[in-house]
Amino acid sequence: MIYKDIPSLFDPLDFDDKMEGIWYVIQERIEQNKSITYSQVLDWLEKEISKADNNKPNPLLYIYGHHVYTWKKMRSHLKRFPQSFEGLIAQAGVGFDIPWKDLGKGSAYVVDIAPLNDRGQRLVFGRAIREISDVLESSDRKVDAVVVFVDELNKFAPSSNYRTPLKTHLINVTARGRGVGLVLFGAEQFASSVDKEIVENSSTYLFGRTESNELRAPNYSGFSNEVKTKLMMLPQGNLLAKFAKFQQPIFVRFPLPPCSPGDKFAVTQDNNVDEQ
Repeated sequence: MIYKDIPSLFDPLDFDDKMEGIWYVIQERIEQNKSITYSQVLDWLEKEISKADNNKPNPLLYIYGHHVYTWKKMRSHLKRFPQSFEGLIAQAGVGFDIPWKDLGKGSAYVVDIAPLNDRGQRLVFGRAIREISDVLESSDRKVDAVVVFVDELNKFAPSSNYRTPLKTHLINVTARGRGVGLVLFGAEQFASSVDKEIVENSSTYLFGRTESNELRAPNYSGFSNEVKTKLMMLPQGNLLAKFAKFQQPIFVRFPLPPCSPGDKFAVTQDNNVDEQ
């Protein structure tokens, strides 16, 4: 169920081209139904590595074109994941997924990923985005559009040179998501901490009070000095809105208060009322 999202559990420095090549071999076995459960993947890895180590008269150095050391590195990570991410990976049997296919008009799902560490959060979020995309692209979909709100978007698509599978998928979502009805609302403290392609693919921006160090980032290069100065002094509830089709920034108040505050009323007293 989650084989496409397993790479998000790796540290970006560990999941290099060599590891990715081995994962494609494993992924192909899963898609051919040769390995159906997580335990079967581990058993197959153990068998292939043992076969290479015990080859007579000389141990094999390569398995399916990849060095045996890299295979052992992959095995070490995959054996550790079920303990490190307990509750997210079922090694055998049928797993339980969030019922994305039950999404209907007006329904709302809240997925609490706060108890998970960063990599566990990436797996759940990546899985959610992938499943919602599949639901919207299916011929029998029940909804026309799905809006996804995600807090701390920079955790999943940081502005670094490392291209993770999840970041790549998010870039594709922001580039073509509106075409299938997937709308992504991302919230983060600093726009400069999010991948540049995702920011540039966004059609609407809302900025709250921003410090001077952040305003030096390229994300704000299109703002005048007057706008930047006002951004540094914005009171709570005031935002700067910027739209792709309307380049001039607009200052707005959000949210609209449900009633007028008391100090906004002009209180008058009728002195002609007879005393009782």
